[in-house]
Amino acid sequence: MQLNTRSLLIAAGIAGVAMGILSSVPILSLANCLLCGWVWGGAIFAVWLYKRNENGVIVTTGQGVVIGLVAALIGAVISWLVGIVMGGATMAAMGPLLDQFPDAESRQMFQQLMASGGVSIISLLFGLIINAIFGIIGGLIGAALIGNKPAAPAAPSV
Repeated sequence: MQLNTRSLLIAAGIAGVAMGILSSVPILSLANCLLCGWVWGGAIFAVWLYKRNENGVIVTTGQGVVIGLVAALIGAVISWLVGIVMGGATMAAMGPLLDQFPDAESRQMFQQLMASGGVSIISLLFGLIINAIFGIIGGLIGAALIGNKPAAPAAPSV
């Protein structure tokens, strides 16, 4: 059975946005110290949302992998975007730090590196790879725990 693309994008989008924001909030991001906890947790959440949107269909492990992967990639992009916004504020506050460089050449090289966006692109690529790995794991876990349970039967009407 194929995945419903609309339900996949809705479930992965909601879970990915939540994952990306929670991974970027300073105190809450500590959950990622638990082997990227927000990523695989978000992937499990995406599987749950997909199953709920599809009225309790059985989600296979392959489908769980796809759902978790898509959610994780969305989460990586959201986390990267939040990081850029927060990074702008961080760069503005770095004035005193720049004074700690021993010479003007080092200071200028650091400023050029940060302004070039090279660090940002590397951060995005690294985030996409790490999120993909843990999103797949979360999708597998979600399919095993949530996806294979049949929908609960409707309560009989009296």
